[in-house]
Amino acid sequence: MLELLAVFESGPAARLDLKQNYLQLLQRYSQELELIRKTYDSQKDRPHIGRHQPPVAGRILWCRLLFRRIEAPMLTLKKKLDDLKGPEMTKVIRSYNKMAVVLLQYEAQHLRVWIEAAESAPHLLNVTLLVRHKNRKGVFVNLDPLVRDVLEEGRWMAKLGVAVPKAIMKMAASEAQLKALNNQLQELLQDYDSVVGKIPTLLLPLMQPFIRRVEAALSPGLTTLSWTALNTDGFVDSVYVALKELEQVSKAATDLLECRIGRLLQDMSSCHLQDLPEDSPVSPQDLLLQTEASVKEAAATLSWQSQQVEKYLFELVEEGSFQCLHPDSIQKTRCQSCLPCDFYTLMGQLCNLNTEALVKATKSCLDALKRRLHVLKYQPSSSSYSSYSCSSQSAAPPLFRASIQLAIPNIVLRPSLDNIQVEQAAGRDAGDDLPVKTRALKPLDKQLVEHKDIAKSVQQHRHLLLDNQMKLRTVKL
Repeated sequence: MLELLAVFESGPAARLDLKQNYLQLLQRYSQELELIRKTYDSQKDRPHIGRHQPPVAGRILWCRLLFRRIEAPMLTLKKKLDDLKGPEMTKVIRSYNKMAVVLLQYEAQHLRVWIEAAESAPHLLNVTLLVRHKNRKGVFVNLDPLVRDVLEEGRWMAKLGVAVPKAIMKMAASEAQLKALNNQLQELLQDYDSVVGKIPTLLLPLMQPFIRRVEAALSPGLTTLSWTALNTDGFVDSVYVALKELEQVSKAATDLLECRIGRLLQDMSSCHLQDLPEDSPVSPQDLLLQTEASVKEAAATLSWQSQQVEKYLFELVEEGSFQCLHPDSIQKTRCQSCLPCDFYTLMGQLCNLNTEALVKATKSCLDALKRRLHVLKYQPSSSSYSSYSCSSQSAAPPLFRASIQLAIPNIVLRPSLDNIQVEQAAGRDAGDDLPVKTRALKPLDKQLVEHKDIAKSVQQHRHLLLDNQMKLRTVKL
């Protein structure tokens, strides 16, 4: 509106009396001053600043925008002081001066606080590059966020025409190097965590010597090197050399453990110890002979696989290097902290995995035998005594072949159930006796027999046979 009145004064209508219009504008300007004062009082603690603006520069910019809103009209009204003299103009000038002083003090106060903080910012670059957190395990980059904030504020202050301290200008000159070094360290620590995270828990104790080498390479960044050091590139390169060695060794060991040992143990756990007849039942003697042959063949395979596991174990660790370096002379126990103790622990864990694979194979065989013994329904396809077959919807055929003979005045089962149980127990014992080499204190066959899963499965077989025996004894002539 003031610009429009200025146009009328300079044009052909320059002789018009616009005093009344200026008085109306003066009243509106007075209302505008009151509105800006209320806005300042309500937003001075938390002003509305841009999303990408730093805090101090954003506050100063907000303050200057308020000042421009009151300054531009006052510059025009000052030219009309002769026409606007009076109590209303005096009141407006007083309000303007008061508001202008408040805004200027607000800007000066925040500038003073920022300059004090900025002058101490260069000292933040004298800390070490890395820091080890006390509560959270791991190493972190030790760059104070205040450094980035001060540099960002410095750029905005320069845009606003504020005199930036020389210390901040010097920091700004090396800002690119600081950001590059910060990114390098962040990537370095991420790579380190990634390599260590890929190491299986079983191999983690064995990798400790190589992990300690990486930690030793990181030590200068934790103790001596600061952000103003000149040999930071050499430090990063030395850490990557140790990290690459750790990655190569851990990858080779992991491949050996998972692709070779793990695959062998999986094959051992799925080994078939007994081939049950699918088409027709067999006599207990024939089943025993077949079981002995299949167990003998499986034992040779399992023995070779177990020896291969042992061979790959000694590719991971040095054979004969299990003597503890710091044994407890009083308790006569291992220290569990030296490298030979880690080797010994790994050997014991792999022995347990080897035993568990054999237990799983044995239990799988016993479970298959249990399912065949528990026959719900069977219908022969013909009346022939020796020919048996199952329809597509019937259950599997019985496992054992037996004959019922008339021995007046009784019916006799040949062979008897007692003999069948004896034959099955002999077959089970033959299946447990697997000549697999182990370092356990107990023989491997004892470990299998005493294993809780195997013992439970055998007990279920006995109950099932006793139940079948009781049912058959109820048959009368």
